[in-house]
Amino acid sequence: MTSSRDELVERPLELILARNLISILWLPAILIDADGRFVFFNEAAGELIGAPFEEVGVLEPEEWNARYGPFDSEGHAVSCLA
Repeated sequence: MTSSRDELVERPLELILARNLISILWLPAILIDADGRFVFFNEAAGELIGAPFEEVGVLEPEEWNARYGPFDSEGHAVSCLA
């Protein structure tokens, strides 16, 4: 598994620019790459999640769903993947 720092170096310019953009927003925002990975969220989203992006790092969709939901009424993760 590569670290979040390593993945930042490998990202295309568009993702870097998008990260810079959502970093300045006051509204919660999450950046998802073309492969469906959760590659960044801003400080406002981190407040809702309970941890900053630097602690969470890049997550695959399945890992995001297992950690943060959505969850059904019995507490089981509900897949958001089509």
